[in-house]
Amino acid sequence: MSIPTDPQVTVVKRQNLKTNFSRNTPAFCVYPDCERLRQPDEPPFKVCASCRSVQYCCREHQRAHWRDHKPFCQLKASEPEMSVHTRELEDFARLHYRSFGMGLAALLRHGEPVDWSKNVVIFELASTGSPDPAKRFKLVEAHVTEDESHANTPLEEKLAVYRRTTRASRTGVDLGAGYIDYAICFFVSERSIFYAAHSMYQNEYYPCARYDPWYILPMTWIGHGLVWSSANGVTWPGVMKKVGSKWVWKEQTKQDLQALGLRFVGSNIVV
Repeated sequence: MSIPTDPQVTVVKRQNLKTNFSRNTPAFCVYPDCERLRQPDEPPFKVCASCRSVQYCCREHQRAHWRDHKPFCQLKASEPEMSVHTRELEDFARLHYRSFGMGLAALLRHGEPVDWSKNVVIFELASTGSPDPAKRFKLVEAHVTEDESHANTPLEEKLAVYRRTTRASRTGVDLGAGYIDYAICFFVSERSIFYAAHSMYQNEYYPCARYDPWYILPMTWIGHGLVWSSANGVTWPGVMKKVGSKWVWKEQTKQDLQALGLRFVGSNIVV
């Protein structure tokens, strides 16, 4: 299992400004000893009143987490209100969580060893103007950079605080079978930055040939609007479909995906 630092998004609604994160992010308690998703029959989780960026299932967990949350809270509270563009960027990054994970797995499998405690991944994105939340951006390029390379840039303080709070939240936590490490990822568009920690697991290794560059698979999948969804260790391909005022994930057959222009070798989608 993957801790819900990046919980799966399968429904995308129109944004509102009640919190300082996308309304489409599934509610989960950020307290490390809990980290459970809110169930449909539960009342809304409590949102930190200062930063409005995290949620807790109860006051006890919020108080217990304050020492670790405080630096992140102060940083987020000092930043401008998250724009609609940034919220859409967050939706996009969470929709394609598994596609980006496949790219990281390819990097781990075929690239040079990376010290993830001192390096970050930069995914460079460009807006497309598409109303489809899975195709609202396109992946232009991706690269790994050392933390030190961001000194005296807008990313420096964000990176330092986020790395410290992420490390604290994962210390002593059972991260599940097959856990390898986590990478801090920055999703950078021409107008916004969204950052998240991405857990890496053995079962994300895609059974196909080596690609160059390492991010060509997620680039291809994202370009076609392909969104992977999984439950109980099984992953299905799908796309986002407009249903009323919402966009909802719908599973697609091999024939459906071929009609979108995706190629197969056996049962594997390839470039």
